Amino acid sequence: MPPPLLKAVTLPEGISATTLSSNCGDEPPFADFSPAEDQKCAHLAIMRIFRLAKELPLSIPLGTVDDQWAGFTGDISSDMSQYDDDIFMLVNHSLHRVFDYQMTAEELSNSIRRGPLGVEAFCNWSLKCMAEFKLSGGILEPRLDLLEHALKNICRIKPIEPLTPPALLPEPATGLIVGRPTDITLEIEVLDFDPAINDPIVIDPLPLEPQKRPCPGFKLVDPNGGSPYASYPFLVHTKHPLPWNVHITGQNLILYSLSCSGFSRSNPGPDLRPCSYCAHLTNHDVIMGIRHRNLDGAHENTPFAYLTPSHMLASLQRKTKENNRLKLRALKLSIKISRRNKHLDAWKRLAISIGTEDIPRIRSLMAIEHKRGRSVFSMLEKIDRAAQRAYRPLGYQRADFERAFLILKLGGRSAARIAQYSLGTPSIDATKRHIVTVPLKSSPAVPTMSELKENLALCYPPAKNTSDGVILGMTIQVDEIKLQERLRWDSRSNMILGVCREHGHHCVLDFRTIAQAEDIQDMLIKKKVHLATEATVIAASILSSNSTEYSARPFVISGSCKRESVEAQTTLLQTSITALTASQMDSNRRLYCVASDGDSRRRRALISIALCRELPATSKIYPLLAPLRLFNFFCGDDDLTSDFDTKHVLKRFRNTLLRMRGFLLDGTAISVSVLKAHLLKDGHDSVAIDALLKPNDKQDVVLMIKLLYAISRLPECHADDSPATHSTRRVLRLLGRLYFQLLQPYLNTTLSLNEQLSHLSAAAHLILALYNKDKGEFIPVQLYFDVMSMIKNVYFCVAKAQVDNPNGSFWIVLLGTDGLEKVFGMVRTMVGNDSHADQLQLTNRIDGAVQCTKILEEHPEWGGGSRRLKATPLPTSPEDVTSHHDHINPASMSGDLEVNSVVLQTCWQRGRMVAERELEAARIAIPFESMERSGGFNILSPFGNNKMVLVDGLSAGEREETTEEGGDSEPLTPSSFEGDTLPGVEDAPGDSYEANPDFDDISGEVEMSQSERSVKNTAWVCIGGRDDSKKVHKASILRIFSSGLSVSDSKDRLKRVRGYSQYDDIFENQGTPQDPDNPNEISVEDPALILVRSSGAVFLCVFQILSIRVDTSYVQSLSINLLHEPNIQFQGQVMTLKPCDNSHQPDGSAP
Repeated sequence: MPPPLLKAVTLPEGISATTLSSNCGDEPPFADFSPAEDQKCAHLAIMRIFRLAKELPLSIPLGTVDDQWAGFTGDISSDMSQYDDDIFMLVNHSLHRVFDYQMTAEELSNSIRRGPLGVEAFCNWSLKCMAEFKLSGGILEPRLDLLEHALKNICRIKPIEPLTPPALLPEPATGLIVGRPTDITLEIEVLDFDPAINDPIVIDPLPLEPQKRPCPGFKLVDPNGGSPYASYPFLVHTKHPLPWNVHITGQNLILYSLSCSGFSRSNPGPDLRPCSYCAHLTNHDVIMGIRHRNLDGAHENTPFAYLTPSHMLASLQRKTKENNRLKLRALKLSIKISRRNKHLDAWKRLAISIGTEDIPRIRSLMAIEHKRGRSVFSMLEKIDRAAQRAYRPLGYQRADFERAFLILKLGGRSAARIAQYSLGTPSIDATKRHIVTVPLKSSPAVPTMSELKENLALCYPPAKNTSDGVILGMTIQVDEIKLQERLRWDSRSNMILGVCREHGHHCVLDFRTIAQAEDIQDMLIKKKVHLATEATVIAASILSSNSTEYSARPFVISGSCKRESVEAQTTLLQTSITALTASQMDSNRRLYCVASDGDSRRRRALISIALCRELPATSKIYPLLAPLRLFNFFCGDDDLTSDFDTKHVLKRFRNTLLRMRGFLLDGTAISVSVLKAHLLKDGHDSVAIDALLKPNDKQDVVLMIKLLYAISRLPECHADDSPATHSTRRVLRLLGRLYFQLLQPYLNTTLSLNEQLSHLSAAAHLILALYNKDKGEFIPVQLYFDVMSMIKNVYFCVAKAQVDNPNGSFWIVLLGTDGLEKVFGMVRTMVGNDSHADQLQLTNRIDGAVQCTKILEEHPEWGGGSRRLKATPLPTSPEDVTSHHDHINPASMSGDLEVNSVVLQTCWQRGRMVAERELEAARIAIPFESMERSGGFNILSPFGNNKMVLVDGLSAGEREETTEEGGDSEPLTPSSFEGDTLPGVEDAPGDSYEANPDFDDISGEVEMSQSERSVKNTAWVCIGGRDDSKKVHKASILRIFSSGLSVSDSKDRLKRVRGYSQYDDIFENQGTPQDPDNPNEISVEDPALILVRSSGAVFLCVFQILSIRVDTSYVQSLSINLLHEPNIQFQGQVMTLKPCDNSHQPDGSAP
């Protein structure tokens, strides 16, 4: 009987037939794609599984989104991003979620789900991987076989039961079945089958399985064709339980999976293919590692268990070869070490030889041997010969010649020769060939333009301009140096030197016969001419950070008797300015200022040169300086200004502090004793204070800095101090702030150019206010003019630098005459420590002194230069001030000194604000606003009406500078002789010592004879008028003629070796400091009452003691029992005078 048909199915409410038939097509998607050769078996298996999934009984649950099978419904492309686009890793991970390792068909049957979220989803996913991503079928075949067996078991064990189908849940919105199935009732009507009416139901049978043949296993092939016994790591089985067995048949290595089905999975044909389990072994990590190592070789760090016998043999051979190589290397190293030991022994002998033997220029010897590539044995042999003085290394460097030049110039020829033989320095001749010094041309009378141009050509040879339009500033430095008063003969010019330029025109200085020398001697006796007591030296320097440029280079040397007029000094300076400006015009250099040390005649000359006109509005620097209030705008041609040396100005401030009379500021008198009392209260040592307060030691810069700095650091008084002490301390603190503003710009190496200018502006405004109030009681007029000119020049020079070199820097420490002072120090060292140089010596050696200064600036490590690379700012204690602060140059500065970051108006205004705060703190009226309203006031016109100090005469209350306030430490020694007749040349024996020329004259004559540019002049003259008369050297004649006209001016420094001081000690430490609580003592700053008689009237005077003198010593306190002793003197300030009438007298009558 034909099988009955399902006539109708009644579904519960909410369940549709679509749900039961969803995705129930005959074939899955991608079923029509053409599989590759390695995908065909997998493709057929998928199709069989898909059909079996359609026949699953309803008792198998439908797949839901929570099942593992639902993971195969995802987007493969998006999932691959999690696995770095590696399809193999994605497939392997996805399969392991459902198919556990070594899972059986029975275990898989329990997890199978039907429907679109079950096995069907797996089929769709597998086909898509093969179709779109070309996945090899071998990867899927083991899982497909396992799934197919599980499905067959289900269909065979659990057939479809039509009358008891599983219930379904209502269809979700997404069209997918979710949730667990429930029991439902299906009403089925069975109809009779009529073949004539209804078509029979045809069910496609499952494809027949191919004929079963034995599985051939997985054949592991060695790509190198090696023996199977040597190409498989058998020891790996001892490390891991691997899922295969190994069989070797002939030359074939066969692997059989422990899960092998025993049958081949290939179609009928001659080729046998392994079952899926054996075929899947090709993707096992261990198998892949074996294949890679057989193909590419094993890494040297691979564990031995993973190495094949062939790999082990190769590793053994490699290690044997490495051992042999190391053995050979060790043999070579032992031979090399033995040679090195010999060299080390030689180096030890070399070190011992260097340490024990006195070998000159050992560094040069070693450098030469190293350059030539010589061995240590050759070096040792040369050192042995050098120690025996049988070998001298040559090949001198520039530094060697410079060192020898310093020894020659500063120590003399004897010192240079000793250094040559003991230290191995170059010879004198070799040194002179490498460092050429051409003596300047000294002016026997008033310097001429031709002489100046000739000297400037030697100082600044013409060179190609490489400044790219940048203009460098220059300064002229003028100073005097003391001369030994005597006549000298210049062999180059045949002129007589040593006569003053002021009166040298009265005689003939061209030395041709004895008559010229006799005429000069006669005029010297009659005082128509004079011997030069000083030499005026004018030098030029470039405002640059290069030590070879900023070193002072003299180009004018002229003797003077210090009787020169202001007009003659003006002419000399103007000639020098004109010559320098003309010579440097093509080199893009511009003269900024003329610096002096404070000479009175030169100050007057500079006034006529540098204060002759007001700064024109057409000047390029006018917009930069015009906004400066209370500033003086007078200058010379080309905006030229005058300058005064900073150290001389500060030393004169110190001398004003220490003058015997003291000074007055804001009605408070300050004496040396008062100053000492306040320093003692501040905790300074009494001996140190006495060293600071020596008024005769006027040239000690370090003591000057210490004193001014100590005053600048005075603190406030204690509340229990007397009113007089409070008043004095108020004035001293204000004075200290002034000194602080002057010291900081030049001694604090960390300040920027903005800060330096602000400090100078504050100092200028403080001095203006104090001088306007106290005039000459504060400082002398010359000091006021010099310090204001110095500050004004700094602002002018910075403005010029901003115009000429806007991207450059400016160093205020290069201003002044300090560079020329360094040259003078070198000259004095060359001549000798106990005598002055004469004019010829100064002329011949000043260029060498300039060279020495430049060399020492370039080599500060030699210890003779002034470069202080580690100069620090002012310390916290004045006792810590050292000589380093006296030698600061551009290399010492670390602040920002670029001119493009400076606004002059800001700096000037900032300094004024600082000055106003200091004046307000000292309770002194601020006069600046009233000065601006009145008009006619500026830093050089402190009293208004545009009347400049010193230029327009002295105002009421101003005073001239006294001798004790000046900067000269040694008085001039005038020419002195007795009698009207002097010895003549004819009185000297022909063979006497006096008739022979000096060594300086002979050496100078020899040097000039070797010079190509010199003119040969005869050095001998006849003194009898005939050719056969006695001939005497010209230098000897002049020495004899001038021997009685002057005395050798020695500083007698040898006395200090015996314990004598160079200066007179006026202030000494007398006992302990004062005790203010002792009623039996009177001290400095104490008030006193005295009676004063004036014009027959008696006054009661309130007197403040400023100093107490006992004999020649000054003390801080004195017992009242000694007041009436005749050797006691008091100095003080009258505070109040009150007249006395007769009622105050005992007898009622006037005293």
